[in-house]
Amino acid sequence: DGLLFYRLIAEQIKNYMNTKGKIFFEIGSTQKNEIDKIFSGSNWRKKEFIKDLAGLDRFCILDFSLV
Repeated sequence: DGLLFYRLIAEQIKNYMNTKGKIFFEIGSTQKNEIDKIFSGSNWRKKEFIKDLAGLDRFCILDFSLV
């Protein structure tokens, strides 16, 4: 479904991020809701989705907070 990569990152991110890290993704224009669900855990201080020039959701920025 094109989301396996994101699920694996969500499961393993604690092993690789420091306490104030950020992660940036380019996402498919129809994947915003699924990405939001995948990264809905308590380790995220902020999730931001940015649109491309065509107005489609295309980028995701996550602020990580090790709890």
